[in-house]
Amino acid sequence: MRNLLLLASLAINIFIVGLFIGDKIGNGAERRGPEGQRPPSAAQWAVAGSNDILPIRSLETLPPDLRQQARRTIRDSLPESRRMQQEIARLRGKVGDALRQPELDTEQFAQAVDALQRKQFEQQQLTAATIQKVLTDLPDAERIALLKRIEEYRQKQRLEHQEKRQRVGERMRERARERMQQQENAPSDEEE
Repeated sequence: MRNLLLLASLAINIFIVGLFIGDKIGNGAERRGPEGQRPPSAAQWAVAGSNDILPIRSLETLPPDLRQQARRTIRDSLPESRRMQQEIARLRGKVGDALRQPELDTEQFAQAVDALQRKQFEQQQLTAATIQKVLTDLPDAERIALLKRIEEYRQKQRLEHQEKRQRVGERMRERARERMQQQENAPSDEEE
């Protein structure tokens, strides 16, 4: 179970690193949205975009001056976030090293996992503090309007998710019917 958690955590971190690299490589004008606005950078998304409190795309609806202020706040946290990511990667390596030993030293393994979890929690705290700063720096009216837009966005996502689940369920039921028909139409051993 822990191996599965470690693999999932590793996959998420590789995804975030890919976002940083993709942002640096593909940062051209072709990525401009309607009205010439740039979408949020991968670095900004990695810090706050996957967080349930503040979807980073919602910041794009802020007036330009407040949007820039929010981006600065997020950018200011990136160096520390990157340092934490490097430390997390190092600590994951220690967990892996402990697991690769011919005889598992459970004490060493437990210490490595504990250190990794503490660092991951620190990173979550940094992300939460960054989001909190972005939200508390907004004027009351903008903060309330932003939260309404976030709720609309989430409602739309929920509906899209429900529709997708229904489509997947329909496809699965259709495939099951097809398999049952194939089994019914297949000659049985007794008939031969």
